[in-house]
Amino acid sequence: VSSNGNRDAVLWVAGTTPASLFAIDVATGMELFAATPPSVRQWTPIVVADGRVYVTGARTVSLYTTR
Repeated sequence: VSSNGNRDAVLWVAGTTPASLFAIDVATGMELFAATPPSVRQWTPIVVADGRVYVTGARTVSLYTTR
């Protein structure tokens, strides 16, 4: 989950079969973003920092940005 203080909360979800990344607005439940990274490892921690989302794969790191 990422947020701007106590507002604008976003739930980030990574799937492994097939590899997928979703962003869901916590307040409305609406999908904000969907992508297909090259690969996603099982039990992958999604790292969100400074408006960027990092997803690790078997041999890759995918970067997504909202800016």
